[in-house]
Amino acid sequence: SYAYITKKLELENYLHPDAIKEVFGITISFGDNDDVPTIVAQAVHNLSESKNDWASLTQDNKKKKCSAAKKRLNAEVAAKMTVERLKECDPEGELENWLREIATRLS
Repeated sequence: SYAYITKKLELENYLHPDAIKEVFGITISFGDNDDVPTIVAQAVHNLSESKNDWASLTQDNKKKKCSAAKKRLNAEVAAKMTVERLKECDPEGELENWLREIATRLS
């Protein structure tokens, strides 16, 4: 077993805002310790035709929207990441180091 303590809150924090914009059609900004799935879910909801604002949604409804955003972030948005975008979001090469470490353990 091998574990890392990430410098950012979660893997979604390593995604580039341009890749998020390509998939969701929203422009957002976020920091290393922000809850990206929630930020995306809220932005998408606010652009929808819903008559309910984010604050009025039930916790269960918010949780479902965040879960859906997280799934799309980790599938569709991750697929839009390029080496250049990754280097911009992870200038210290943290993810690359993880992948290299995993590769050495698989061989």
